[in-house]
Amino acid sequence: MENLHISLSEGLTGDFHMLSVRDVILSWVLMLLYSVMWRRREVGKTVILSFGFDVGIVMRTLSDYSLKSGDGIVLVVPDDDNEKKISSIKEVEKFVSTLGERGLSLTLEIIEVDDQNIEESVMRICEYMLSHPDNDYHLEASGGVRSICTAITITAMLMGDFVKSFATLSEAASKKMFVEVPVYDNTLSEAKMNLLHLLSKEPLVIKEISSRIRKNISTVSRHLEELEKKKLVRKDGEGYGCKYSLTPYGKIVLRMNEGYDA
Repeated sequence: MENLHISLSEGLTGDFHMLSVRDVILSWVLMLLYSVMWRRREVGKTVILSFGFDVGIVMRTLSDYSLKSGDGIVLVVPDDDNEKKISSIKEVEKFVSTLGERGLSLTLEIIEVDDQNIEESVMRICEYMLSHPDNDYHLEASGGVRSICTAITITAMLMGDFVKSFATLSEAASKKMFVEVPVYDNTLSEAKMNLLHLLSKEPLVIKEISSRIRKNISTVSRHLEELEKKKLVRKDGEGYGCKYSLTPYGKIVLRMNEGYDA
């Protein structure tokens, strides 16, 4: 076998060099091993947590989740100009930068939310997770504004397939607890998905919906009632004149199931 050779052309120069079959096979094996190692590379951890302006939370997060280079921390904060918030974030950024200089390179991102609107806060966090689907997510609601903690808890239930762990704080024992949260069942029939897709474009009355999807009003009414119970659709008004539209949760579920840009 060592006497067999394969000629490989080098561009248009007309020059050739000879490789033995053994060399070619070895190259193929190395390429295959590299491909397998690449596919099996570890997925990075991303910890999403409510930030109560306690800089020490980053140090605790490093320890609690055994973070390493390439992992990330996402702080969810109110979208205001609170001076304490701004200075605390700068301290965290400085700390993470120092870690990088010492060989532990972490990513740090900030999600600003309206802490007076829990639904929109949930949507912001979910959108972040959906835009980075390859990460292993660990959610924590243990400090900061309570409404943001609530939003993170709801997110853990909505995004169950993406969430590896959820933690909260036991105020009585003053320690962190990892909790299994119930996962929201966001699987829907094709008919209900079509309804969500239709309502993502504009609010409609039931007669318009029935006409566009070519289903009788009683069938449409039954589907809408089920979607309302799941908090995916809301109605404004009374009777046949009321208009149906998507809730923020409906938009999230639509994206999760079909990739629609709602």
